[in-house]
Amino acid sequence: MSLFSRSKDGSRTEAVPSAPLDVYLTSEDAGLRTRIDLLMEDVHSTSGIADVLSKFVGEKTKANYVERIRRQLEIIVLNVIQTYPVGQTIGMPRGKNSYVAESLFGPSGVTREIVDVADALDELGLLGVHTDREQNFVSRIIPSEDFIRLIFNQNDESNEKEERRLALSLKSSECGIVLKVPGRVWYIDKAGMKRRKSTDVRVPFKKLVELDYYEVRAAELARWQEFLWSFEVSYAGPDYERKGLVLKSGMQISRTIKRHFRDTLELPLRFYGAWQQLPAHDDEKKKTQDLRRYIQINGQRTLELDFGCFFPVLILTQIGINWKERFPSKDAYQLERLHHAAADRQERQALRGFLKTVFARYCFDSIHTPDNVIRRLELDLCDFEECVRYGAPEQANAPAFGIIARLKKLPVREAVDQVVREYCSMFDGVDESLMDWKLLQQQESKITELVLDACIKNNIPCLPIHDGYRLINGHHYQVMNFMKAASEEVTGTKNFFIKLEDPEGPESNT
Repeated sequence: MSLFSRSKDGSRTEAVPSAPLDVYLTSEDAGLRTRIDLLMEDVHSTSGIADVLSKFVGEKTKANYVERIRRQLEIIVLNVIQTYPVGQTIGMPRGKNSYVAESLFGPSGVTREIVDVADALDELGLLGVHTDREQNFVSRIIPSEDFIRLIFNQNDESNEKEERRLALSLKSSECGIVLKVPGRVWYIDKAGMKRRKSTDVRVPFKKLVELDYYEVRAAELARWQEFLWSFEVSYAGPDYERKGLVLKSGMQISRTIKRHFRDTLELPLRFYGAWQQLPAHDDEKKKTQDLRRYIQINGQRTLELDFGCFFPVLILTQIGINWKERFPSKDAYQLERLHHAAADRQERQALRGFLKTVFARYCFDSIHTPDNVIRRLELDLCDFEECVRYGAPEQANAPAFGIIARLKKLPVREAVDQVVREYCSMFDGVDESLMDWKLLQQQESKITELVLDACIKNNIPCLPIHDGYRLINGHHYQVMNFMKAASEEVTGTKNFFIKLEDPEGPESNT
């Protein structure tokens, strides 16, 4: 099997897509554990493992090594289950001197012994190991048909029921708490030079468990996680591959949830899950389509409810301003005349995306002025002007600039300046203390807590998506009431805009 192909210009692409090794997968399935134990006996008898064991003197050292390779065998088996029958290979670390990355800290973190186990399975003819010299310390493992039959307890024919059961038994032992703190990381600049920059970095798991509030946050998250594991999430749309996201019809979507924190565990922020990686809107420029509508829960089609324009609506309503008077179209990321002057839906989407950027920079920067927003747009403006000079404005980082200039019939900088100032004026009268992204995200995440709790109590499967919720069609009226009650409890206001996305028709608003 050829894993890679080359284009005429010499660039290399994967002919067979690979999934990164997930070292946190677990399964409590008794039958699978028995089959892993039998595999372990065969692995134990291979020449490579026997050679390593012969070099140990103490029995305790030998026992520890055997325990470690059993866990690595389990990791390989569970990753094969996760990627079968999608047709992916498994990408795995392959360096015996430089190995464990910071991102692999955890209670079930991978060790160098996984290389020994992969070699042993290769010796047994149960999988193939492909060493890729063009990528540092990375290889691919390709399970054989015999390996697949052993894992899924198959005889001569495929047992789809067993495959599905084992896929649904997979869980992750990775801590779902993601704490980000200010730090510095290395990056490669356009000249190929290695430099450092300030950014948010994750706190490693080993340090995370020592922090205040860790046990409380882990217990909270475990409750929601158990709820998500109580139902099945799958994808029923067209095949899709882009930037590492591989979707095949019928594949299971991980239900593992994470919750992000910034600087401290005292103030919980947003929830994240794999289902959010699916593109939510059609975008011709990025060659994506709306794929979330193909998410199924327990084999049933789903729809999405969310708070429309959550942050701008919340800011205005909390100071007593009727936001619909400022935005008559019920879209707080829209300027009426500009919106209606656009040529088509694609242009309107580009303008809306630009105004969302303006809102974020106006409200969430430390300086809340139109001048600061325009200053922050300078690099994008320079990029647009350069793209215009080369005759490709559509390739700019912000192609909306060209649309704005055309609709305003002004030079691009003057046109963008006018739109930024007009949009920022919609928030006249808002105190700067309310323009705090942490405060707003805390309110948003608290609402999601309450909605999830209500769904658990009423046994309604629900996938949280920031200020929205993906659920089985038929539960939307009940969940809409949960959302209204939660938003009133958290924000003290009833004036919220809830949107219902129908997978078979246009958006409806309530």
